[in-house]
Amino acid sequence: MKHKISLLFLTCALMGASCLPKRPHVEEKPVARNTGEGIQDSASHTAADTFDLNDAKKASTADSFIESGRNKLEQENFQGAQQDFSKAIELDPANENAYFERAQLNYDLKNYQAAQGDAATLLRLNPDHVAGNFLSGEVKFAMKDYSGAIQDFSVVIDNTPEDVIAFYRRGLARSAAGDHTGALQDYNVVLNGNEYFEGLTEYAAGYISRGNTYNKLKMVPNACADWQKALSLGDESANELLKKHCK
Repeated sequence: MKHKISLLFLTCALMGASCLPKRPHVEEKPVARNTGEGIQDSASHTAADTFDLNDAKKASTADSFIESGRNKLEQENFQGAQQDFSKAIELDPANENAYFERAQLNYDLKNYQAAQGDAATLLRLNPDHVAGNFLSGEVKFAMKDYSGAIQDFSVVIDNTPEDVIAFYRRGLARSAAGDHTGALQDYNVVLNGNEYFEGLTEYAAGYISRGNTYNKLKMVPNACADWQKALSLGDESANELLKKHCK
């Protein structure tokens, strides 16, 4: 079944990671286990059960700092939010949400090295974390590590082939890396769709990007057609491209 994509969401998302789904939740840590059938009294708990109880308590406390950090983000108290996310990591060094939140905050603040470090730790914990891979791709793109960004966006696409934004971002990264043929393939998916979603036939920026790629590939008539389409959709930036490259 194909999905229709919200152009408003797409436009927001392409403005930066702050417009991504901001609060992806990973599966909660398991609570303490009993060693036998039924409920056991405290004297029968093993050392492993006690360790699990301590872990669950740490995770719960860490989650409360994450929630506090999120609330501070809403109040634009970025320093306080970062302190809360750091405290959550200190309490629970395997908490994926905490690394994601701090990485995203650092990305928004353009602290790219710090964001990359947290994203890398998150992906060591969970290599298939979709939002983590997308954010890592955004960070690497900002740092001009285009090959790394392509790899991260490809993981997102492999796991969620209905994610049109990942195709678009990978197209931009491929174009920046000089792989214009690969970029064209991604832009075609964005504009024409695939088996999972309908094409964004009225997305002006997509036509601008594909037109630029056609131009790089010396397919000028195709480029001019895309820029003309973008202009018809209201993107005035296409005017300059048409004047410069199209007769």
